[in-house]
Amino acid sequence: MLWFLKLMLAPVLIFQGKQVRKNTPRLPEAPGPRKGTQGNGNRQIRLLVIGDSAAAGVGVDDQTHALAGQILACFGKEFRVEWELIAKTGATTVDTINHLDALLPAVFDVAVTSLGVNDVKAGVSEKKWMIQQKELTCLLREKFKV
Repeated sequence: MLWFLKLMLAPVLIFQGKQVRKNTPRLPEAPGPRKGTQGNGNRQIRLLVIGDSAAAGVGVDDQTHALAGQILACFGKEFRVEWELIAKTGATTVDTINHLDALLPAVFDVAVTSLGVNDVKAGVSEKKWMIQQKELTCLLREKFKV
């Protein structure tokens, strides 16, 4: 019975989804640096932040209010943090893997990822997404020494 209700509602839900997508304004990514060094403490951390619009700072005024900026604020002055943000609105896990594959190797201690919403929107199954996440994790470990 539930499958029948889903089938009957499908045209309405598809129409609503298209309308929402059509009428929702596209916000710009936050301006500001995407790479830098913060603090001058004795302890050093190399931070990589990767992902989609949430990581890119869509919806905030500048990168200090976005994900990377908020993480950096937690370190304070006690650490020297070398950081880089690699994020793009609409990025999927596969997009991010392909982008990272094209970069030169580098060394980071920690990586923070913000991925998944666009994978869901693209119809990536949970099983396939988990496989892609494992591939991303291996790439981060092998090429970026995370």
